[in-house]
Amino acid sequence: MQLNRLMYWMAASICLSGGLYACDDDDNDDDQDVLVDAGSEDAGELTSNKGHTILSYIKTVSPSGQTSRISLNAFDIQTNQELDLVALNEGVLTCDRSCLLSPNLDYVGWLKTVIGGDDLYIAPIDISTGKIDSSAMRKVASQVHDYQFTQNEVIYSIGQSIGGNSSIDLKAVPLDASKCADDSCAQIVSALTGKDSFRVSAQSPLVLIVTVTTSSMTIGFYNLESQVSQNIYTFTSSGGSGSEFSSSHPLGISPDSSYLAIFAADNREWKVSAPDVISGGQTPAWVDLWNAETHPTEHCNRQDPYRFTEVLYNPVFASDSSAFYFVAHGKCYSDPKLNETAINRDDYDILRIGQNHAATVDNITKNPHVSSWINQDIVGFDLSPDDQKIAFISSRPDNVSSNSIWLLNVNDGTYDCSRGKSYDGIDGKTRCEFIFEDAINTKIKYRDVKFHVVP
Repeated sequence: MQLNRLMYWMAASICLSGGLYACDDDDNDDDQDVLVDAGSEDAGELTSNKGHTILSYIKTVSPSGQTSRISLNAFDIQTNQELDLVALNEGVLTCDRSCLLSPNLDYVGWLKTVIGGDDLYIAPIDISTGKIDSSAMRKVASQVHDYQFTQNEVIYSIGQSIGGNSSIDLKAVPLDASKCADDSCAQIVSALTGKDSFRVSAQSPLVLIVTVTTSSMTIGFYNLESQVSQNIYTFTSSGGSGSEFSSSHPLGISPDSSYLAIFAADNREWKVSAPDVISGGQTPAWVDLWNAETHPTEHCNRQDPYRFTEVLYNPVFASDSSAFYFVAHGKCYSDPKLNETAINRDDYDILRIGQNHAATVDNITKNPHVSSWINQDIVGFDLSPDDQKIAFISSRPDNVSSNSIWLLNVNDGTYDCSRGKSYDGIDGKTRCEFIFEDAINTKIKYRDVKFHVVP
């Protein structure tokens, strides 16, 4: 299918908003063990922070024998100040189900669990103080499954339970309440089934919609301004025994809107494609990455970068769209019954591939794949706006029940050691935690790390 003029109206800088999305069944409770704060400085305000780089993330504090507390935090890298947005808005903002900051840090959204489903709330927030404007807080909709922010709208799915072929509506409401305050005037974006998914663009009125059948995956756009939809690509399975495509597979669009980055595990082989958006409809080329088998013993011996079994999380793009980054994960397993040395570990790395995806894959983290803490697990990452740093979440070296945020230089692979807590690995390389907490009888978990720049 050829691309109509809708796609030529696309904004020049589009990027997928990974956002912050948390989902946790633990109850929120302000009572917790006393923490020995070894990695962040207490601060009441992020003052004079225009143009500053902010790291936002979800933090879960789980004291032994007590309920967990979940917070949404904003850390100013220039000032080393951290705001706990839940604590600053006690009784209003809750992250027990999910909470999310808008790309421009001017709105916060959260789901509040009630009988019959989850209510979606949004409110303006002043990121310099972390305070919500409670007078402008509003309930957008009830029975909401998921939601994401663009710069000007909140996009959410609502309807029957997720799963199977149940009908789910995808809707949009402006952040400006004067234009539309709630679900009664929401714009219908698409009708989904429980097998489909959506992504949003942080700097564009476009919504990326992924629909799947037993034999295909279709990717399309919906323009929130023109209210016009367009299918771009349909991928079909070549196996003949049902599609292995999934709407949850990693997927993204470059900031300049010129190409997509698509990962799929078709015919038990992980592949990547970077098709051009403007020439949508033409069959894109796929590049094989690695086999998707669960425990093939040869994965322990494969050469870089093709030694993994799957791709995790949506890709993250360089600001100039010249490349995209992704997390590769693989099982390294060998069976002593076959006279092999017993090995059972997981390997992770952050890889980079150019827009011309036939180019060489670059390994950014270069984790030594050994049975040691320096073979760091990666449960989330993001690229700084200047393309110089990667923030990723990994287990702590001396406390695997907790994790921390590490900051890595993309160009030379060195860790930011400005905030202490450095560790020397058996490979001779020094690794340093950037955001972390030491706690007594308490697990500390981070997730959904995301870079922002204060407008």
